[in-house]
Amino acid sequence: SPSESNASHPSIQIISHNSSSPDWKEVVEQRVRSKTRRFAKGRSQAEQLGTPNQFAPIAGHFFFPLLRNFDRPLTTFDLLGDDHLVLGRLVHTLAILMYFALHAVVTPAMGKALLEFVWALRFHTDTYVRHGLLSSVSSILLSVPAEYLLDDMTEEILETQVWLADVAEKDPDGDCRHLAMQNLLLMENLKKKKKLETAPLGL
Repeated sequence: SPSESNASHPSIQIISHNSSSPDWKEVVEQRVRSKTRRFAKGRSQAEQLGTPNQFAPIAGHFFFPLLRNFDRPLTTFDLLGDDHLVLGRLVHTLAILMYFALHAVVTPAMGKALLEFVWALRFHTDTYVRHGLLSSVSSILLSVPAEYLLDDMTEEILETQVWLADVAEKDPDGDCRHLAMQNLLLMENLKKKKKLETAPLGL
């Protein structure tokens, strides 16, 4: 069944043009749960041993060339013109690269560049492109260190939050509204986590 498939494959995949993206939503929801602080009795499940992120040292070499000249028409593609599907593929690919750049030194720079890219295209008329943009925001929130997002990108995050609230309320596509709500929840969790970490001991 679809639900069994999602549970056994919690990975980000490039989404087809007409897909409702259950895999992506499952990944985001799992990461939201993992980043939500809970206070409960009993032992939690044993944590899996981590391994070094082998993609981290080379993430920027794949990521930044894809961002260059996206707004310039080429002899083969016009990403801001009629080639919406190609642009959508590009946006989803950037989201995947951003997600897998977790703990890379270049991750903050990637997140800042990707958020600027998202901001430039946030009012795109194509649903697939908008879905990719929202997926990119999810990747940024999940991969870029919270202190960098909240301290060094405060204005950008606040503007993005306002935009996400508008998308969650008004976007005609249900999946886009759902992703926008997930991103708003991620933002709130980041803020709560930082507040708890910076609170004086004993309070």
